[in-house]
Amino acid sequence: MTELPSKPVIFDEFGKEITESAGPFHEGGAFKLICSVNGGNPTPRLQWLHGETVVSSLSAGEMPVGNTTSLTLLVTNATRAHLSAVYTCSADNTLLSPPQRVSVRVDLYLRPLSVEILSREQPLSVGRQAELWCNSTGARPPAAVTWWLDDKKLESITKQQDLEKRNETQSVLKWTPSKEQNGKILTCRAEHSKFNSSTIESNLLLNIFYVPVATMHLGAKINSNDIEEGDDMDFGCEVDANPPAYKVVWEHNGILLQHSPANGVILTGNTNLALRNVSRHQAGNYTCTASNVEGDGKSLPVQMQVVYRPVCRSTDMKIIGAALQEPSKVECEVDAFPPPETFEWTLNNSEGSIKVDPERFNIKGPARKSVLTFVPVFDTDYGKLSCRATNLAGQQMLPCVYTILPATRPDPPSNCSVYNLTDDSLDLTCIAEAQEAWEVNWAVGGVLGAAFTVAFILCLAIIASRLRHSSRDYGVTVQSTKNQKMTLQKRCSPDNCNPDLIPLSQGPAYKTFVIRKGAERLRPFVSHSMADYLSRNH
Repeated sequence: MTELPSKPVIFDEFGKEITESAGPFHEGGAFKLICSVNGGNPTPRLQWLHGETVVSSLSAGEMPVGNTTSLTLLVTNATRAHLSAVYTCSADNTLLSPPQRVSVRVDLYLRPLSVEILSREQPLSVGRQAELWCNSTGARPPAAVTWWLDDKKLESITKQQDLEKRNETQSVLKWTPSKEQNGKILTCRAEHSKFNSSTIESNLLLNIFYVPVATMHLGAKINSNDIEEGDDMDFGCEVDANPPAYKVVWEHNGILLQHSPANGVILTGNTNLALRNVSRHQAGNYTCTASNVEGDGKSLPVQMQVVYRPVCRSTDMKIIGAALQEPSKVECEVDAFPPPETFEWTLNNSEGSIKVDPERFNIKGPARKSVLTFVPVFDTDYGKLSCRATNLAGQQMLPCVYTILPATRPDPPSNCSVYNLTDDSLDLTCIAEAQEAWEVNWAVGGVLGAAFTVAFILCLAIIASRLRHSSRDYGVTVQSTKNQKMTLQKRCSPDNCNPDLIPLSQGPAYKTFVIRKGAERLRPFVSHSMADYLSRNH
């Protein structure tokens, strides 16, 4: 009598019953499916089918284990072809009844197949945010995608998107590169957490543009503290730039240097500067500036100090008027590097050349100028003073020379005339005599003449301020030798002043004056004829 077997049941290798899905198993690994049936007479035939293909079979009549008949399906190297594969267990023991079947679908963990940096936005620029994309395919579930630079994970700025239906992962990196990262390797890494060795990578060699970094240096064997006039100097400019700099320019104290061998300025290959036969005027700060498409980069300045002997700061002729027994200050200012340490003064007069006692002069200020207090005692003390300074480079070649001339008080003005006399003003002109003996040259005479003119105008201003009138202000117009007018206003009224000039008539035009004390005040400054003139009715 025929007995049908029970419906097949599928178990995994651990004895757990599987109903619809088997796994997930690991790609490349092995998996085992066990199909079991109970009973059946004769002993049932068991088969594993993949589609309609028999992949494993247990023939009828083989000895069962007890009341249970089992058939194992073993896959030793699971591949992507096994993903979602349907395996069916079939049991039958008679042709009179259809086989009993149970099917399961295989689930697999799959390694990532590929990873690629898609957005190769090159070149990048320092300080400018870049956006890079990375795509990974083949992993199931989708791979974890990470970004790495210098073995450091850039996870804080990584955005990930999973597209499971397409079995791929996309990741975008928003990142601001720095100069130091140029030439480094940026890595996009895809990996599966279920596999120990599933990581695959895509690498990008970074090409990062940045503004040139220029660094200046002195040439070899040059001691920056021992550069003297006449020496040769060499500068180099090291440029770190990406892309390479297309030009390098040099500046001296902010002024662009041009290639000029005739003037001792030689530019070689843009990165070398040679100065031949340097002078003290070439001392100062030197810089180089390199340029590329990213911008201009200027080096820190390199200061060149040129050691040179002292020279006079001013080349103008200096004439000093000094009165007998009166001290005069004479300043000797020089340019030198380093500043002078000592000064030497010499007086050349009719008696010869005499060195000035160092106690009579001193050295002041950071510029190291010497100030000599000169007191002529005798007429023979006048002449020429010479000053020489000395520093580490040596003594001054050409001294600073000062001509010392005698000075006396000027004579009072003379030959004064009054004209254009009105009711409130008059013009006063004084013509200078021939120059007196004390006016030894035109320079001294000019200075003394200017001082005389100022003093004369001030005196007349004092006198004119005392003029008064009960109903109106009066002014005195003073005419100097250059016909310069100056109107002096009255500051008092007839009730509170004692005038020196009193108008004798009250008509619209005051042409008659009485001088009371004014003549006495004028006499030290104008001739007697002028005082007499003002005392007459005019």
